[in-house]
Amino acid sequence: MTKLMKTGLLAIALLALSLQWKEVSSFSAPVQHQHQRQHRQNQLQTRSVSWNKVGKTSPFTLLPPTTTTTSSTSLCSAAAESPGNHHLHNRQHNNVEQHTNGIKTGINGAPKSNTIPLSTNQGIFFGCILAITSGIINGATLMGLWSNSQGTAALTGTYTKSALFLAKREWKTCLWYFKCLVAWLAGSTLVGLMIPEPSAFEVKYPKGLAACLAIGATCLSFAGFTSGPNFVLLCLAAQGIQDAVSSIMTSNLCRTTHMTGITCDLGTFLGQFLRGNGQVINSTKARAFSLLALSFSAGAFMSFPLSNLFGPRMLLGVAGAYLTMAASIGVYFLRHR
Repeated sequence: MTKLMKTGLLAIALLALSLQWKEVSSFSAPVQHQHQRQHRQNQLQTRSVSWNKVGKTSPFTLLPPTTTTTSSTSLCSAAAESPGNHHLHNRQHNNVEQHTNGIKTGINGAPKSNTIPLSTNQGIFFGCILAITSGIINGATLMGLWSNSQGTAALTGTYTKSALFLAKREWKTCLWYFKCLVAWLAGSTLVGLMIPEPSAFEVKYPKGLAACLAIGATCLSFAGFTSGPNFVLLCLAAQGIQDAVSSIMTSNLCRTTHMTGITCDLGTFLGQFLRGNGQVINSTKARAFSLLALSFSAGAFMSFPLSNLFGPRMLLGVAGAYLTMAASIGVYFLRHR
């Protein structure tokens, strides 16, 4: 079972990385062409300044001042106004056409974007769903019914215990907690590989995000059919994936696994409100943090009856939630690309 688990996770990760490489390449192509056009414009302007210094009319004055977007049409019109520059005009026209060739265009010739916009409310809703799943996973591992009791929603205690057992020279126990840290780190590292340049409240790499959620669902699916240390490690990897996804998608507004910082901020808001600052209660952070705390608690509450009914296979429901979110991203992407 362990070999099958490792082989399946490795195969899915390699497939997701291959798909993501194509997406990153297609996303960066228009930007690369834009930089090439910008560099060519700067070269022509430099030559124009050099001609003006020696008192001659520059044959390179056909380009307008430096801008980030220059079309072949503007180059044609500018060249037409400069007599004797037909040869240079043709060369520049062909150069721009070559750079812009292959760039997908949408309405009015604007470059198409694979980015999916995300409103603040949608980001908070997305975070609340993941907070519920995190509460369920953490409740399942803390009950210790199928493995040793281990929290998976935060790593503060894990760091402390690993350092304590290292000081006691209890190498085996220290190594176990080190594996827990590596499992979470592996999940968050995967998200960084799939989403290398995130933007707040935008899904810039929909394939990468869907792949991350699918791999998290795979980890939980394997965990639903295993027990012992692997059960905890797979849950930790899934938690690392979902916490990284929610934080980078909402610019750290929604951290869906650990509630320490959220509770601290809620207490700060309460103190400010008691001193007369009524604006903090209506702020986006106060609303988001309250919903996240309630969602996480609801998930932890649900883990108890679910564990009695389904045992470790209750994690298959969480995996289904991951796959549903991944499928919704895929459907939106295919309908609007």
